Amino acid sequence: MPTATASSAEAFYAAWSPDGSTLYYLAHTVQGWAIRAVPARGGPSRLLVRFDDPTRQHTRYGFSTDGRTFYVTIGSHESDVWVMELGRR
Repeated sequence: MPTATASSAEAFYAAWSPDGSTLYYLAHTVQGWAIRAVPARGGPSRLLVRFDDPTRQHTRYGFSTDGRTFYVTIGSHESDVWVMELGRR
């Protein structure tokens, strides 16, 4: 279940940093998807990654991180289904 955040975004998925000091989360706003970070002790969140290319948005649930690199899937909604017409031989 998404929740509203201070940045007027909905938070969908969260992962802890390896040292437990930071919580990373996927946020969705009217501008699109982003990965944000918030200190475990509290405080404002900060933007880390913005998926600002409308043709290549975050399309799958979740992400993974080792604290230095984020691993995400991006894609186009149009590329999931292809339709072809078969011809007679």
